[in-house]
Amino acid sequence: MKAMQRIRHYKSDIALLLLAVVTAVVMLKTSDDPLIPQLQHSLLGDWLTQLPTGNQTVFNLSAGVVSAVFTYFLFVRLPEERKRRRVLAHLAGTFRDTKINLIRAYLSMVGRSYDAGLPEELLNQGAFRSFFGDDTASGDSRWYGVANGLNEYWLKEIAAELEILHNELQFALAAIEPRYTTGYSRLKSVAAWTLRSRNIDLTSDDSKPFLRALWQLHTGFNFVDGYTGRDIIADEIQSL
Repeated sequence: MKAMQRIRHYKSDIALLLLAVVTAVVMLKTSDDPLIPQLQHSLLGDWLTQLPTGNQTVFNLSAGVVSAVFTYFLFVRLPEERKRRRVLAHLAGTFRDTKINLIRAYLSMVGRSYDAGLPEELLNQGAFRSFFGDDTASGDSRWYGVANGLNEYWLKEIAAELEILHNELQFALAAIEPRYTTGYSRLKSVAAWTLRSRNIDLTSDDSKPFLRALWQLHTGFNFVDGYTGRDIIADEIQSL
């Protein structure tokens, strides 16, 4: 499936490369240079025999096509691909940092002291689900403690982290040409959600879907497939 998607995305590049190969063969056929001895009396040598007329014109046109394709890949496609990788690597790093900072906020909200490496450990979806989903001695889960600890201060802290992610998403979506429209649309939706987090009203029921979305962000849960074991946003970033 992914292989077919990549082929569809790079079909223009593949077509250009095939054109360059075919044109290079035509250059050999119309060149004034003699064939190497090993090819002179072979089927390939017979096929590469010059045309009855117009060889120089065809050779010049073919050389122009090969040169244009080479120039395009050297000065357009390669820099574009380097830029894509650089932007996506930075976005993936920002997404990871956002999740770590959110986890630190959750741990503080439940009033728990923690080892320095715990937030990084809880990047693992299973570890996060187990840590925050399991019941504590009080009979409630730590995620319940996060919900109870969500106040205006922590909402601003979480919204600030999500706004950083929003800005990076917006920059990435504007800076590069998306390979797949599905991933692009999903990340646009994520960017919109991160922006709306600034307007959560804690006196209403807004906090419930907000906390549910945060849980999904860290655990890969969705209402169709349940716990998928996939970091959907990270996957969409890589496929952008």
